[in-house]
Amino acid sequence: SRPHSQSSQPGHPESHAADLAGSGSGPTADTAAQGFFRALFDKAAEGIVVVDSSTLRIVQVNPALSRMFGYAEDRMRGMSVDILHPEEARPMVGSWFDSHQPDFSVDRFETECVRCDGCRFLAELRVSMVVVGGRPYVVSFFTDITKRRQAEELMRAQRDLAQTLNVTNDLGEAL
Repeated sequence: SRPHSQSSQPGHPESHAADLAGSGSGPTADTAAQGFFRALFDKAAEGIVVVDSSTLRIVQVNPALSRMFGYAEDRMRGMSVDILHPEEARPMVGSWFDSHQPDFSVDRFETECVRCDGCRFLAELRVSMVVVGGRPYVVSFFTDITKRRQAEELMRAQRDLAQTLNVTNDLGEAL
């Protein structure tokens, strides 16, 4: 039995983290599994956020998400998921959580996000809902696609310019 502390109370961010760590077939297996999954979480290139779907509060974030949004990891824990989205999109975020059932997943979609300094950026998200310890959580993987979108727009502009030059060249030859 664990000693009773604030972090072991249901709803406290650290109690969520303990639930998410899972259990193995003994203390050594638990420690190894926790270390393995912690390393995956911490070293992932994508930003990862775990949200308690009943409260819409952030339970856990990885370093990549912290860097992407500009908040300290520990500051984000317990905050509303709303901080990740522009104000005009926040009502939609809440209704989106309400409309999905446990064990769903969304392959990919793009959405506008907002950093702690108010700057907006475009992100690609992959979202899944999981139930751990009887609690539903939403796990989202964020990829900042700002640079990719800028490169796509530059390529499109170059292609359009090349087409314009070809048409101009063709007109010049026809005259």
